[in-house]
Amino acid sequence: MKKCVMAFVKIKCVFVLLLCCFFIRPAFGYELTILHTNDIHGRLLPIDYKSQNLGGWARRISKIKKLKETSKNTLLVDSGDLAQGSIYYQLFDGVPDVNFLDMAGYDAICIGNHELDKGVDSFENLTKLTNVPFLGANLEFKDNFYLNGKIRSHIIKNYEGFSVGVIGMTNPELLDLTINKDKVGLSNYDKTLQFFVDYLRNSVDLIVLLSHSGLSRDIQTAKTISGVDVIVGGHSHDFLEEPLLVNNEGRKVLIVQAGEFGIKLGKLDIDFDKNGIKTFNGELVLLDDTIEPDSKTQKKINEIEKDVCLLKTQKISTTKVKIDATTESLRSGLANSGALILESLKRVSPDSDIAIMNSGAIRGNKIIPKGAITRFDVMELLPFNNKIAELEVTGAFIKSLLETSIKDMTVENLSSRNFLQTAGVSYDVDLLEPAQKYDANAQKLIQEGNRVKNITINNKQLDFNKKYKIVTNEFLAKGGDGFFQFQNDDMVKSLLIKDYTVVNVVCDYLKNNKKISPCIKDTITFVTKKNENEQKP
Repeated sequence: MKKCVMAFVKIKCVFVLLLCCFFIRPAFGYELTILHTNDIHGRLLPIDYKSQNLGGWARRISKIKKLKETSKNTLLVDSGDLAQGSIYYQLFDGVPDVNFLDMAGYDAICIGNHELDKGVDSFENLTKLTNVPFLGANLEFKDNFYLNGKIRSHIIKNYEGFSVGVIGMTNPELLDLTINKDKVGLSNYDKTLQFFVDYLRNSVDLIVLLSHSGLSRDIQTAKTISGVDVIVGGHSHDFLEEPLLVNNEGRKVLIVQAGEFGIKLGKLDIDFDKNGIKTFNGELVLLDDTIEPDSKTQKKINEIEKDVCLLKTQKISTTKVKIDATTESLRSGLANSGALILESLKRVSPDSDIAIMNSGAIRGNKIIPKGAITRFDVMELLPFNNKIAELEVTGAFIKSLLETSIKDMTVENLSSRNFLQTAGVSYDVDLLEPAQKYDANAQKLIQEGNRVKNITINNKQLDFNKKYKIVTNEFLAKGGDGFFQFQNDDMVKSLLIKDYTVVNVVCDYLKNNKKISPCIKDTITFVTKKNENEQKP
């Protein structure tokens, strides 16, 4: 009898052990693979990026499918600026882009600032064409009950044995970055995020933040907001080849970001439990020509391309020199792509003293080689449907604009997203002097800068009291990109919006000038050390 009892006990122990092996968590708790993208900006096809053919939705979806097959639990997310930025957005309003989100099986997308570039009504239409939820916890739409009900603060995705909360936060500087600022509102970023983290904390096992706020803001968030585990970033176009680890009172916070234009797919593998992330491994997967395109996706892209082929072959001019439209050049000095565009503007506004444009209006991040220029090239260079704007300003106003243009530059980093391309303006920048300062919400000037000196307008010394006529684009003239000077009453009264767009003006200029050699005529001298300076064209 005793032997029988012992045998029964042994059998029972083995059975319990087998049950434990089947149901027990992995060594560290739970396993999750996060696949992530950001700032695709309408690149449906592979693009030439630094001499490589990279990206494209057909390759991306193919890779996503394979990674999902080999991963037990996956979360697929995007951190915004999905469609705007290419000719396809101008022609198709982002419809193919949201269709591809569905085909890939995305779980959520954060609202980026460029999602609103064609207006709130256009964005509303996009949300109706996809099953993927758009997230924006800190965003409110004025007088649009549909979007206020449709846009969600967060989602919860349930897996076998655990759940993940995903919160979306759009850029806290959205009102500075969109022409539709009168139709949207923002709540306090930190307070809103902390509220939803606290709300989810006891009902989920992991919290992922989709942030379209830029890397510097994400680092600040990781340090100050309690309870976030992973931040999937966007907006600043940073290629984080490995996750950035931030310690928040003993809790690991991981920041990931996959660069720009969808040329890489982010992959983050984590082991975690209720107390946070235990182990992790992250990488950016290059979407090159070794990846076999997804056939169904490629078929849809081929159909779209039929409508674009004519624009790609429609030669309108020839350039004798390379045209530099790289982001690095545009945001750290004057570029000949800016010179070409501003020369075109001055031709349709011949009585303007100067032409200016925010560097962020010029896109493509590429160098157009010598040779033929097509309408496709111009539309890729100028993806925003900006109209021409004219207005009269004082010399003091121009000086303040230039101070805004270079306020974020430092001796260590001669780059600023606010940097202005100019035609007819030369000046010195003393980076050792105080920079212009705004309030905490970046909405009100609290201290004028003293960096910009020796300003000349068409080789004549700037007169602070004199009125000058400037030509620019509508976005900048209405205070976009942080140039709030344009929003005062005198500027609004003098503002004249033309009926033609910047892209059409440039195309007309090129048609009338069959061979061009765009060159920079203005000069900027940067003072970075005492008694030393650096001159840039």
